[in-house]
Amino acid sequence: MKKVLHVGITAPTYSSEAISKSFIDVFGECIYFDWQAHRFNYGMEQMRTNLLKTAHDVKPDIIFLHFNHNNEALTVDNYKELSAIGFVISYTEDVREDISWFETITPLIGFSIFTNIDDVEKLKLKGINNAHYLPVSYNDLWYKKQPKTLKYYGDIVFLGNNYTGTNLDFPQAEQRQQMVLALKKEFGDKFQAYGNGQENKMLNPQEAVECYNNAKIAIGHNNFTRKGYQSDRCLNSIGCGCTTITQYIENEFLFSGTGNWKTIEHLISLCHGLIDVPEANNKLSEYQHEEVTENHTWYNRSLSIKNLIENNG
Repeated sequence: MKKVLHVGITAPTYSSEAISKSFIDVFGECIYFDWQAHRFNYGMEQMRTNLLKTAHDVKPDIIFLHFNHNNEALTVDNYKELSAIGFVISYTEDVREDISWFETITPLIGFSIFTNIDDVEKLKLKGINNAHYLPVSYNDLWYKKQPKTLKYYGDIVFLGNNYTGTNLDFPQAEQRQQMVLALKKEFGDKFQAYGNGQENKMLNPQEAVECYNNAKIAIGHNNFTRKGYQSDRCLNSIGCGCTTITQYIENEFLFSGTGNWKTIEHLISLCHGLIDVPEANNKLSEYQHEEVTENHTWYNRSLSIKNLIENNG
């Protein structure tokens, strides 16, 4: 049995509960530390003090740090102090262009985990070999099948913000909105987009679960093109049993080409094929749901983390 200190994220739109549960199932014990709540309530400096005190008090075997790309959460000395207590893992789900912070901290800890292959390769080129790729997962405690309701969200749905013209103008922001406009032109009100800057407001997680369970097709689109990367939105919708057409990427970890779109024209064609042939849509939905719930939950990811620790021990 191993004791995990899970330094995680809790927000109205995000829960770390599934991650903590998987640590209990795989390692035996998990203590949760909500670093964002401590930061908002006490300030960044006191959050660090509280975290270090917690680590010293509980003496965990593993310290899982989920800061994503926040390079202000801990100092270099904090990482060194935590590494003297337990095996430290830095985890980021997000993708950003600048990963220089990880060049600094990764050599000081057990290892860093990224949800795309490109960032791992960048660090390895610099001689940092304790960086690892782990595909993104999702909160299977929230995003799961439930009875359909009478509320209509659209036959084809996309849940994602419009980032064009913002300070988060991601590389594929313009392509995303071209995709939204093309789907709207082709399918009219049967297609609906939800998110900040979209035609419809952002859905909260409960609404998103209802939306995915009621819709026939969900569309996947990524802000970045990275080998092995998919947004967790794709897993969320599949977990709810909604057929999901993911954007094609190199080293795809989900479906090896089944249900991927490469161009907007290709996406429209795939949507027509699934809408026009309900049997094909149902078959793909069942295949995707089985694949994700059996192989891509946080329980699966925690087993991979356990294996990485044992190989690095």
